[in-house]
Amino acid sequence: MASNAGFLKNYTIYRITCTLANTEYSQALSDRPTKITISMDDLSSTARFSFTALASGTGKQIFQSSEWVSPGFVCNPKTLFVQSPNAGAVVVVEEWQAP
Repeated sequence: MASNAGFLKNYTIYRITCTLANTEYSQALSDRPTKITISMDDLSSTARFSFTALASGTGKQIFQSSEWVSPGFVCNPKTLFVQSPNAGAVVVVEEWQAP
């Protein structure tokens, strides 16, 4: 059976609070290849995200009870940009770095 021990040592959770509606917030990520899951903290909020500054308003949509999972390891994403039309929404980012 394969061990996840290497991934667990390289696991981080970020909680990005979108204090103001329709305002872009950023979160620095690892500079190593990373697998990412992005979801909402509650069922009444939505958000958009991008890996490019000033593009989160037109980026991928995260709906109320869904999540986005990177299709594999994202190479050097550096920074995640998010925004929500819901003031106070919390975006949850789970990051696993390659061992």
